Amino acid sequence: MWLLDIKKEMNKWYYSFSYKESNKHKKKLKLGFNTKKEAESAMVEAMDSMNKGTYIGPSKTLYSGFMDSWIQDKKTNVKKNTYFNYKYLVDKFIVNQLGDIELQKITPRDIQSLHNDIKEHNKLSSENLRKIHSIINNSLTKAFKWGMINKNPASLVDAPKVVKKEVEVWNQDEINKFLDKAKNSHYYHAFLLALTTG
Repeated sequence: MWLLDIKKEMNKWYYSFSYKESNKHKKKLKLGFNTKKEAESAMVEAMDSMNKGTYIGPSKTLYSGFMDSWIQDKKTNVKKNTYFNYKYLVDKFIVNQLGDIELQKITPRDIQSLHNDIKEHNKLSSENLRKIHSIINNSLTKAFKWGMINKNPASLVDAPKVVKKEVEVWNQDEINKFLDKAKNSHYYHAFLLALTTG
């Protein structure tokens, strides 16, 4: 028998319910919902998971700690340059903003805010921004498969679009000026060949 309770305290909603497991009475409590509807929805989801045997109890594992092990695992199955690129993106951008959040508490909003912040404050290519999203998605998919979270919040966030830069082509006057400046260079014939054959 479920003993349910949904209340508001300090401008936030919470739910709690009591249940029996292995002949012991236990209570589940979760705080921090903005609306009563959010609290009710989360409570129904938790109860449904418990009924199906898929409920995952609270974990205090921080995302930074999980990413330490994730990046070490990647070291064994990707090329060296790829590993260093991943590590740079993880350390400088991902863990810097999401690292202090508990693994189970990361939300799609947290991930979208990271994307927005990087776009606004960093001169990072769209390819690298998409790579950051891919790293987060990959890591949280692994956490889900390992039973550490109930769902992957990154799967609910749109991957950033890769913007292709237009190639600037010199006109004939610009080509002539460049060749005139480069006429004494050892590479003049290489420049001439490249410019005249495309």
